[in-house]
Amino acid sequence: MKVSTQVANLSVQYRWIGLILALVLFAASFTGFKHFVFDSTPRAFFSDDYPYLQQFDEVEDKYGKDSRMFIMMSSDEGTLFTPSALSALMALTEESWTLPGALRVDSLANFQYSYSEDDDIVIDALYDSSEALTPEAVKRIERIAMASPDVIDRLVNKAGTHASITVALSRHDTQEEGQAEETASALAVYALTESIESRYPGVKTWVTGNAISNYHNLTIATNDIITMVPVMFLLMFVMVGVLMRSITGVTVSLVIAIMATIGAIGFSSLFGTVYSTLAINAVIIGITVAIAHCIHIISYFLHSYYSNDKLEAIRLSLRVNFMPVSITSLTTGLGFLSLNFTDLPPAAHLGNASAMSVLLAWLFSYTVLPALLSIMPVRKPKKAETNTEATMLKLANWVIARQRGLLIGSIVFSVLMLALASQNTINDRFSEMIKKPHEFRTDNAAVDQQFGGLYNVNYDINADSEGGITDPAYMAELEKFVSWLREQPEVTSVYSVTDTIKRLNKNMHGDDDAYYRIPDNKDLTAQLLLMYEMSVPLGVDLNNMISPDKSATRVLITTKSMDTAKVFALQDKVADWQAQNLPKNQRHPGASLAIMWSHLSIDSLVSSIEGSFVALAIISAVLMLVLGSFRYGLISIVPNIIPAAVGFGVWAVISGELGLGLTTVVIITMGIIVDDTVHFLSKYQFARQHEALDAEDSVRYAFKHVGTPLWITTAALASGFAILTLSQVHGNADLGLLTSIILIAALILDFILLPALLMFIDKGKGVKSSI
Repeated sequence: MKVSTQVANLSVQYRWIGLILALVLFAASFTGFKHFVFDSTPRAFFSDDYPYLQQFDEVEDKYGKDSRMFIMMSSDEGTLFTPSALSALMALTEESWTLPGALRVDSLANFQYSYSEDDDIVIDALYDSSEALTPEAVKRIERIAMASPDVIDRLVNKAGTHASITVALSRHDTQEEGQAEETASALAVYALTESIESRYPGVKTWVTGNAISNYHNLTIATNDIITMVPVMFLLMFVMVGVLMRSITGVTVSLVIAIMATIGAIGFSSLFGTVYSTLAINAVIIGITVAIAHCIHIISYFLHSYYSNDKLEAIRLSLRVNFMPVSITSLTTGLGFLSLNFTDLPPAAHLGNASAMSVLLAWLFSYTVLPALLSIMPVRKPKKAETNTEATMLKLANWVIARQRGLLIGSIVFSVLMLALASQNTINDRFSEMIKKPHEFRTDNAAVDQQFGGLYNVNYDINADSEGGITDPAYMAELEKFVSWLREQPEVTSVYSVTDTIKRLNKNMHGDDDAYYRIPDNKDLTAQLLLMYEMSVPLGVDLNNMISPDKSATRVLITTKSMDTAKVFALQDKVADWQAQNLPKNQRHPGASLAIMWSHLSIDSLVSSIEGSFVALAIISAVLMLVLGSFRYGLISIVPNIIPAAVGFGVWAVISGELGLGLTTVVIITMGIIVDDTVHFLSKYQFARQHEALDAEDSVRYAFKHVGTPLWITTAALASGFAILTLSQVHGNADLGLLTSIILIAALILDFILLPALLMFIDKGKGVKSSI
């Protein structure tokens, strides 16, 4: 007795035992939810050994965590330098210290200004809340602010119309603690800015920063799931219900989809999967793929139920579909698992969770499904409801009649789409992860216009030894680098200790402008730094710019949001200048999220392409082994590759830019679209080997028996992924749209190119008459 027959008989005979065991397994998956982790930070996209992340961590370990909130403020008066605007800025600065986790607050209001007075150096905040903001005082503040290089475009824009307040947050040992604090801080800062705007009419504020971005990523991911999953269930229920004309069939499909997806989340969390804004899509993918598997079994059951009793119809469907459903589950799972070959951890987590969903969906299809179908009422189909088979036969005859033209046309079209696909470029601006018109995008764009938003780069400039930063030669080279950076058009601001040292040296010499330079004496530089550190309050010192042992200083630059290519261009330009102008020990490539993200976009694409070839080789080998045919296994490669070329060709017209989320689309879709190919090939092969039909009649047989389930499952899958376009995360929405395009292209090619190719290869073989 064949394995498929044995499995079908056991599934029906022991369906109640199977149901109980499935429910026990499902219940066991809930133990994993206590290990569920959602990481909304960009760090979730990088592996711990990623070199650019390690460089960034080294800078953070030395100068403090780069978790910040950035508040921008303006006044309807058209300038910041009015008593009311400066009072609002002072209130906003002072109250920012009360925000959860605030370690440091930098603004014009607490800018530590130094000057000479009676042979002494006075270091104090530029102004404070007790100071009367008379016209003379306001003019003094404006004069000092607009003449200070370390203020312009960092704390106040060049036009003097906008001010910034940067709040640095504390570091936590666990990601959960950090995420909780960022959420609390974000909620508090929005409440604070709303309060400021109400207390100071005419003042307007905007909020951005990586801590704010992380908060919104978390809330958006939560809202996406809350919004998209119900919409998806409603769509699946209506669409599949109309197509299958069976409420019971839809209900059983949805039950299995829910069980498979929840079970996968639980078990994958138990095994260490971390969910992120990308990996959370496993929920949508799991539901969609599970429903697609159920459709094949239930569709054949409804077809068989017309001429058999219910249990026999269930048994027949389980037997006929065991091999193709098992093969497609295997190949789909392998496709998802191939995401582990990418350099993108969230993609690997997405793949592992989705593969788990596929496994559980297959298992529940042979345990839960037969039990539920046997007890739920199912209306016996009427013969009229098999009209879809006639439609499929008409399509088969149309393809057969035009096979040569369709084969040539498909090849030409595929080549053209492949050429078009090559026009796409890698470009991913992480500051635009959230779609417009979200509050964060609006605020970040406004801040970016005035100061530069999330794009900044840290340069860790090392001296030769402990305390070496006071060496005049080191300081001279550092000042040269800072001056060159300020000349670059991409750079909006540069922050360095050299500005403080030069101002203190000027103060030391009676505020003589001739001494606004780096001292020639090492001891004087050390003395000036010590004096400054002892004079300023905790939280506004230079600890975030000087290493604890004074062996290095940080240069922090800010730029406006840039394309990936421009990030690389700036990085190369800095590296070239350093190689020609700085000693080797003082060179640093720069570390920032922008640099990390840009490199990851390229690296993940390369690794994804490599992973795609591995997945294709494995899937093709499996098909050759299972189908017992090298020829059919080889043929299956064509309709599994070309849909991606078509999809990316269409994408070149729609957008032309590939973000981080799209680098994994080929692997994701490859494991899914192979399902249609397997079902069509298995029925075609069955007709050839067991019905002794020729190539053309075998194509008719395949269209008749799997044509309807194929287009129903594709409609379900494409619709499911299309739901992702509702996401407020750009990468997820793009992933859903492009995947839907590829799935539709795959179905069309399976209905046109695959049969034409099979008839071309097998023409003249087979002896039995037409169906």
